[in-house]
Amino acid sequence: MALKLILIICGTAAGIIQTCANIPQLALIAYIPMFYSVIYDKKIINGKFSWLKSWHIYIFFMQLTSCSFLVTIYKLMPLPAAVAIVLSALALLALSLWLTLLTSLPVSFLEKIRCGRIWDVYSFCILYTVGEWLCENVFILSFPWSTVSLSAVSWREMIQSSSLMGGKLTSLIILTVNGLIAYALSRKNIRARLSYIICAVSIVSATVFYGANHILFLKNLTAESGENLNVMIAQDNVEGKEKSKLKGSEAAEHYLSVISENWSENTDFILLPETAVPSNFDEQAEEFSGIMKLAEEKDVIICSGAFCEDSGKTYNALYVITPDGAGERPYYKQILVPFGESIPFAGILGLSTVSCCDDDEYTQPIETEDYEIGCGICIESIYPSVFREQAEQGGEFFVIPTNDSWFGKSFARYAHYRHSILRSVENQRYTLRSGNCGISAVITPWGDESSALKSSERAVIADSIKLLSTESVYTQTGDGLYISLCILYLTVRFFICATSLKV
Repeated sequence: MALKLILIICGTAAGIIQTCANIPQLALIAYIPMFYSVIYDKKIINGKFSWLKSWHIYIFFMQLTSCSFLVTIYKLMPLPAAVAIVLSALALLALSLWLTLLTSLPVSFLEKIRCGRIWDVYSFCILYTVGEWLCENVFILSFPWSTVSLSAVSWREMIQSSSLMGGKLTSLIILTVNGLIAYALSRKNIRARLSYIICAVSIVSATVFYGANHILFLKNLTAESGENLNVMIAQDNVEGKEKSKLKGSEAAEHYLSVISENWSENTDFILLPETAVPSNFDEQAEEFSGIMKLAEEKDVIICSGAFCEDSGKTYNALYVITPDGAGERPYYKQILVPFGESIPFAGILGLSTVSCCDDDEYTQPIETEDYEIGCGICIESIYPSVFREQAEQGGEFFVIPTNDSWFGKSFARYAHYRHSILRSVENQRYTLRSGNCGISAVITPWGDESSALKSSERAVIADSIKLLSTESVYTQTGDGLYISLCILYLTVRFFICATSLKV
């Protein structure tokens, strides 16, 4: 019982450092208990597949902690509070179980390649990261909210490895260090312990050394690139349900006034949040006339969230408004928030819902005369593949308009924000993030905050960025290279184990 309690506490702690605790060095030890269930096999919890059972305790509570913001959605439900709380708790439980299942499917393969040595640790780390990939790519309900790499996102040198093979490589490095330390502690021989500890320290040192040099390279690259793009990011302070009550013209006026009050000369580009104007876009409509006029008078490009009616469907869209009018092609959101924007069987139930876009024409970067804008709206920022494709297709910087006010006062705003930092590092792009009520920020290609607004105040950010077109290794190869190498390793291990059994 005491051992189970330790696994629960440590799993919960791992979830906390992934989402809200800003102590990235803890990532090097937080996952150690998870490896004891691998190293000691059936000694931790008696019974068949006991190592898998004990691992599930850890990973389930990690997922439960990471996704616990879901409990706050009861405030959004048009139901009695008691009923809404129960439904929210059930949603949290179901999602945590689902993510635990997806992560454990690859890990269950460990039994086929177990050898009782340090190779079990490496195999587990690789299988776990394949599980992270599965959480993003499963066709039923993908939701890659909780990844090991997020626990070190404020350790800039550590996460530069993400530019090589994505956040999954960073997860692999962190897990391997934890596994080596756990394995060292399980050895009785002092010399053996020391050798594995030295190996873990060497991996951290090499990663940090690479990261520091890569940051220096990126700083020199941006210093030598073209002219600055002077940007402004605006955010409002109207939370959740109150925002939904605003008319389109009222919402537009909120942003126009805060921009006017904080205007910065020589501004080239303005970003507004997701559905900043909660109306269907129409250049002639009153809701958008003020924004159109501002773009013309100030000779500035404005990127704003709005809705769009197209072929009988409603899309959550992003429009670029130039001094000459609206751009010809908006960006339509590809991935929707389950139950928030997309309701299963909505057509059968006669309910209206936002549609996800699968038309390549409207999911490419938005083009202007001078640059291309890589786009991702709100929840799309947790999907690495979306932004890799935007960079690959020519996006020279990223914009992420969001409406995180629905998260209320929970840690979810910061947890969501961490993903934006990883997307910048993976693809070596500046990222502009505009959140209704925060968090808004300008993020550098190496993951630093050039400017940030983390409170829910009504304010703007004025800063400058550089347009970049060079592609990182991850942008060029995506997850294909990493997953292929993982499959190659696992195949070799399988045949080695199969051969040893025959002998």
